[in-house]
Parts: sequence; structure tokens; C-alpha cells
Amino acid sequence: MLSAATDVGQIAPYMFFANLTGQPAISVPCGFTSDGDPVGIQIVGRPFDEATVLGVAGLYERATRWYEHAPPAATSAAMA
Repeated sequence: MLSAATDVGQIAPYMFFANLTGQPAISVPCGFTSDGDPVGIQIVGRPFDEATVLGVAGLYERATRWYEHAPPAATSAAMA
């Protein structure tokens, strides 16, 4: 899994095609790794179809509610 400290060069291949073609894309939270790092899912749509991408992202977020959860490390730090 990639962490927040990951070099952009390591994740660029995952963003390349959407950026190259101008396709709308969004990343939404979808859980945590076993180490507590946040994980996201990328939703990519057809060119100029931002409305569908945002709609799917909104439906996913409401269905899963991952946005309400903080990583275990953040929760521990807030309690200190």
C-alpha cells in the first residue's frame, strides 16, 4: 500500500491516463490498511461527465460512510 509519504513518481502511473485524456476523476475514502493508513478508491468517468463521477462518489460515500472515520493514529493523537 502507498502511504502519505509515498513519492509522487510512484503513484503517477495510476493518475496518468485520466490526466492525459482529460477524464474527470475523484478519489474517495474506502477504508484503512492494517497499519492504519487511509485508502481511497478512484472513480473515473467519461470525458466531460463530471456530474456522473460526482454522483457516483456521493452515492458511495453515503452508502459506506468512510468519511466519518478517522485513522486509528489520528484518533489516538486526538485523545492525547
